[in-house]
Amino acid sequence: MTRHLLPITIVVLTVLSLTGIGPATSGTEGIDVSRWQGTVDWSRVESAGVRFAFVKATQGAREVDPKLKENWAALARTKILRGAYHFLEPEVDGAKQARHFLAHVTPASGELLPAVDVEKAGPRLHQVLKDYLAEMKKRTGLDAIVYASPAFWNEHIAPHLEEDLPNPFWIAEYGVRTPKVAHRVGPWAIWQYSQEGQVPGIKGKVDRDRARTLKTIRIP
Repeated sequence: MTRHLLPITIVVLTVLSLTGIGPATSGTEGIDVSRWQGTVDWSRVESAGVRFAFVKATQGAREVDPKLKENWAALARTKILRGAYHFLEPEVDGAKQARHFLAHVTPASGELLPAVDVEKAGPRLHQVLKDYLAEMKKRTGLDAIVYASPAFWNEHIAPHLEEDLPNPFWIAEYGVRTPKVAHRVGPWAIWQYSQEGQVPGIKGKVDRDRARTLKTIRIP
């Protein structure tokens, strides 16, 4: 009898590790990766039910993630919707950072909107972000997705905004059923609900994300 129960147990554990325990909202499952995930078996990730993925592309005005090209090319061979993100440095000119990102990633129709990761504080951060978003809009016509935790956003960005940003918001908060409200930006479009996800095809932990709908985060 035990030998017959073992496969069932494995299936249940796999499903739980993929979907995660906690988020009360429904949506589409995704992940985000960088060099720290090493070499990803994207065909296995796809088979596990992941429908979208962001890969780290650049940071500041010089750094390029060493796994960008590998992940970008491998994702193209799957049906996983792909997108790329930039890690914003608060002391580096925002427009220059946007140009650096676009030198390595060309957003295309059907893919995910480009995203910018905002999690490092600095006295000029809010202006650097504004300049980054403006340059991205100017060069691509797109409103980039903005990533931040609600606590960080409400402390470092929201007080400096005179009006709500039109950009889709990618919120990061863990261990809660629903994330807190971030001010001066619309309702979250993506929720990063775990930093400790486990997905077949990836060794170790990976960020888990859930999108309300892919329509609002996809390039027409």
